[in-house]
Amino acid sequence: MSIYNGVVGLGTSRALGLGFPTANIPLQDAELSGVYAGVVTFAGVEYPAMLYADQKHSVLESHLLDFSDDLYGKKIEVRVLAKIRESKKFPDDMAPAELMTDDLQKVRAYFAKGEYNSAS
Repeated sequence: MSIYNGVVGLGTSRALGLGFPTANIPLQDAELSGVYAGVVTFAGVEYPAMLYADQKHSVLESHLLDFSDDLYGKKIEVRVLAKIRESKKFPDDMAPAELMTDDLQKVRAYFAKGEYNSAS
């Protein structure tokens, strides 16, 4: 399990435009790539999340499940738990939205199986 910390900053807003708002921190690992299930901790509370390591823009994007508050400028901790898939390139914006919906279902299924234990 890898842990990353950072202050949430602005990204490209591409995920937001597809219906997946993200909390973005600088990507601190040149080896991390793709989509993951993870946990974001903010103000002492853990939130399950879908993570995307964007090497092109050097940002770790976290889509917190069932979360709607504004985290810009706030410090968060991101724990990477399980890889969902590798990154893919798309010719248009609809394909990534469909795949992200599928990724989100896989992340929810990961947490529903109870494999994550916050004490670990």
